[in-house]
Amino acid sequence: MNIREFAAHCKLSIASVSRALNNPPETAQMSRKTYDYVHAEARELGYRPNYHARAFHTHRSGCVGIIGGSSMKYIGIALLEGIADVLDDRGIATYLASTRDEIEREAGAFDRMFYRNVDAIIHMPALQEGEYRTDRLAGLLKNNPGHPPILSILGGAEIPGTFRLRMKDAEAGREAALRQLKLGCRRFGVIGTLRRSPAENDGIRAYRNTLFENGVSPLNIREISIRHNFPDSRQEELRDIDGAWIVYYLLVPTCFQVLRRVCDPKKLHIDTVSTLENRELLLWLQLDADCALSIRDHFASLNIFQYSVYRIGVQTGETVVKLINAPALKPYTQELEWNQFLPGITGPETAAPDSPE
Repeated sequence: MNIREFAAHCKLSIASVSRALNNPPETAQMSRKTYDYVHAEARELGYRPNYHARAFHTHRSGCVGIIGGSSMKYIGIALLEGIADVLDDRGIATYLASTRDEIEREAGAFDRMFYRNVDAIIHMPALQEGEYRTDRLAGLLKNNPGHPPILSILGGAEIPGTFRLRMKDAEAGREAALRQLKLGCRRFGVIGTLRRSPAENDGIRAYRNTLFENGVSPLNIREISIRHNFPDSRQEELRDIDGAWIVYYLLVPTCFQVLRRVCDPKKLHIDTVSTLENRELLLWLQLDADCALSIRDHFASLNIFQYSVYRIGVQTGETVVKLINAPALKPYTQELEWNQFLPGITGPETAAPDSPE
């Protein structure tokens, strides 16, 4: 049965049947009664539209590409669930490519998605040592002027011609520095990872620059990058610090024993960033009963800028649908408030970002 025969069976126009089958009810431009009737008849007859024909006539593949770095290991499930909950309802499929934080693989993933004519691309940049390098991707996009809209998320890189959806990472770093200065901190530590996203670099840069702007000498700011373990040779650099910016909440347990060894934790104020999913996972695993369950109690203060990866995924899906349906939109950056993605969870570690507690 083709669409013409199915429309005749429903006693509706081909256009009406097509709108019902290819759109969610809120954009199908018909009554909900008619919309439900068309879908009920399609189920009864086992009718499914020919998506190859649809793609040919609409010039859309009905597929969105997702390109992710190694951060997908930590947030992938929740992020993909949020994206899928939006796209699945609209009949949009996804095509996932992992970069393993390799620039060549990242560029190759873009090239393959251009070839497959995806309707949009969601891009989570590969983690890199130092600043994120955009020259290869910028050249690839320049050579493909008709590329689909690209949405760079969670610290998305500033690549010309792309959209960005991100948290206010620079604002978090700035607020952390001001909070610690207000509490009387004078010696500071920055603890990050060797491979970082653009967002993490933004937070570190803002934290460091805010300290400089408020008269802190570079000699009183120690920056250390670690992998999974804290190197013995670098521990003394954090001796007697009283303020710290730690790029991930998951690094706090890794650093805990070192910080307790080289400074007085009860005089140490820490600011960090965490997804709600990772924080809950850490507490559930109880990696260290001495610190995971009551880690805040070991420091003078521990302030966490939190967000929900699932809700970021939902926002990502909704934004991608908007970009697909409005191809004339000019690239823009949307920054999301931290507390915008805090569900109603209570507890000592959900204090507002500017709280000294």
